[in-house]
Amino acid sequence: YFLSTNYKNPKTKYIIIWVWTILVLTSIFFSYTKTSMLGFLFWTVLFIYLVRKIIYKKTITKRFLITLWVLALLPILYLATFKRDLFLHPEAVLWRLDNFSESIDMYYYNPIWYGLWIAWPATQLWTSSDSTLSYWVVKFLPENWYIQVFLEQSLLWLWLFLWILWVMWNYLYKIAIHKKDYLSIWIFVSFVSILFM
Repeated sequence: YFLSTNYKNPKTKYIIIWVWTILVLTSIFFSYTKTSMLGFLFWTVLFIYLVRKIIYKKTITKRFLITLWVLALLPILYLATFKRDLFLHPEAVLWRLDNFSESIDMYYYNPIWYGLWIAWPATQLWTSSDSTLSYWVVKFLPENWYIQVFLEQSLLWLWLFLWILWVMWNYLYKIAIHKKDYLSIWIFVSFVSILFM
C-alpha cells in the first residue's frame, strides 16, 4: 500500500500491485492449507464488494454478486483440479467434524473450563514423559479459535471473546465508511477474513 500510493506513475503503481499479488498467490498456492486459499478468495470477494459500495457508491445488483461469486469459484475449481490431493479427500472434513463432536463431549465432561494449554497447536509438541504432568495434558487440536476458547476458557469467556471481536468489527467498519479509502477497507476486510478462516 505504501509503495503503490507513493508512486505517481500509474504504470509503476500497477506493476507493484501485480508483483505483490503474484507473490501472494504463489505462496498460497504452494502452501498446503485450504484455509489460507479459501480465506484469500473470501478476502478478494469482500474487498471488491466493499470498494464498489463504499468508495464508488455503486448499487450492488444481484447480477454483480453472482458474477463475483462465479469468479471466486473459478480458482476453487482450478485448485481442485491441480491440487486434488489437498481438496478432494473427505478425511479432512470428517476429521474436523469428529473434532467438533469431541469438543462437545469434552465440554459436557468439564463444563467449567480445562485451562490454558490444552487445545492449541503447541500441545502437539508435548513430549514430556513425566507421569505427574501427562495425566492432565489433553492433546487435542480443534483447529478452530472459537472452539479452543470455548474449551479452555468456558462459555463465559467465549462470549467475552466474541464481544471483543464484535467491537473491533464495528470500529474498523465505521473507520472504513468514514475514511472511504482503500487502506481502511483493506484492514477491515483482512480482519473479517481472519475471523472467517
